[in-house]
Order: sequence, then C-alpha cells, then structure tokens
Amino acid sequence: MPLRRIMLGCSLVLACSAQAAERDPAAPINGAPLDLWTHIASDPTASPLDVGDRAPSFSYLDVDGIWHDSALLFSNGPVLLVFAPTRSEIEALEKSRQSLADLGVSAAMVVDMRAGSAARMVRSLNIETPIIRDPVKAIAGLYGTLDPSSLSHTPGYFLVDKNRSILSLGVGELPTPAQLIEASARALGRPLPETSSLPGS
Repeated sequence: MPLRRIMLGCSLVLACSAQAAERDPAAPINGAPLDLWTHIASDPTASPLDVGDRAPSFSYLDVDGIWHDSALLFSNGPVLLVFAPTRSEIEALEKSRQSLADLGVSAAMVVDMRAGSAARMVRSLNIETPIIRDPVKAIAGLYGTLDPSSLSHTPGYFLVDKNRSILSLGVGELPTPAQLIEASARALGRPLPETSSLPGS
C-alpha cells in the first residue's frame, strides 16, 4: 500500500475518533495512549460539512502542550475556527479580534505546527487568539480541510455557535479579516461593528 494512502488513513482514523494528537507524545483517547502508525483506514466516505450541520467535536493541544476539549471552546458563544492561516493572516486576524468580540464572536486558529514553532510565533506576534495545533491533521480531517493529495491543511473557516451548529463556512481560500467579520455578522443577523474597518483589510 503506498505510503501516502497509509498516512491519509492515519489522519482519517484520528478524525473519526474526534481527537487530535502529536506524533511525539502519544495522545490519550479514552484514557489509553494512541500509536498513530498502527492504524490503516480505507478511502474517505464522509460528506463535506455544510451550513446547519453539527460541527465535529475534538480535543487538541495548545502551544504549551496542554490538552483541551472543544466543548469548552464552543461553550461561550459563536467561535470562528480559521484553518491554515499564514503568518501574515494570523497577524491580521489578531488585529481583528476586537471587531469579532464586538459581534460576540471569538476566534481560534488551527495550524499545522509543532509546539516550539507555535510558541515562538505566539511570542513574536503577541497573539492572544487561541492557537490550536493540529500537526497530524486530525482536526483538518474532521472538518474537511485536508488536501488528500498533499496531506496538508487547506485554508478555510467555520463559524460555529454554542450548540455546535455551523452558521457559515468556506473552504479553499481564506477570506480577509473584513470579509470574515462581514460573513459572521450576516450569519448571526447582527450589524457590522464600528470597529470592523481594519487597515489593509
């Protein structure tokens, strides 16, 4: 079996179990350690997510290597999950944090990064927006933002309410912060915040 198919299968099995893990420390699933490379899965059959669908739950590692559950992330109101932002997009999204907060939306960025790289980026850019690390692409597999040919994250966003209902989404290209704010306001039926005019947006 080609190595690429085996690697894709590993990501898909993790996605089905709604967990995210690192290759170096084994991830706990139901209290048991997980060896990523013992799993082989068949080709994906899951349908793409759409507006109105229930967003998948997951656990994840933050930049400090601490495990969290997505239930806590979604519990305080709408969350804008942003997948595969570049460094410049992360910086721009951080500047839009107040505008999103004025809409009642919090943001979280899902990145394919190891702990050291993510921690250095957070320090250098002074980021307060939560960074969700997904180095084995399990969360990307859950949300359909994994390119099956390259096994890399695909840019996209999902606006998810506290009941885990998807209110708005886009996969394949990441909108500008201003466009994300507009899409969030439209999906929530709320007026644009006065702080939504961002430099360079």
